[in-house]
Amino acid sequence: MEKSVRQQICPPQLQARAQQTSTWLVSGSKPFAALVAGALATAYGVRAALAAGTLLLVVPVLVLWRSPVSRLTAMPVPSASDDDPAPLRREQPPADADQPAPRP
Repeated sequence: MEKSVRQQICPPQLQARAQQTSTWLVSGSKPFAALVAGALATAYGVRAALAAGTLLLVVPVLVLWRSPVSRLTAMPVPSASDDDPAPLRREQPPADADQPAPRP
């Protein structure tokens, strides 16, 4: 759901940047998570590290549950910016709209 909402509200020219930032944040945090898990396992034992990891998996669910995203009933409509040519392209009829439809 999060990715669909981000793709819907993000301007088309920033789609790649938003996706790459999300990927960088998720992938970049993995080495630090491994270090913290190793430190927890060393200090408190493997069971404590697994319990902490399991509890941390619930955090995103709670954050989304408390956010306005959980109350969406329809996908948000992005507001058109002044420099975005996409709305102009969508409003124009197709090039062959002037011609009558061919008869079978």
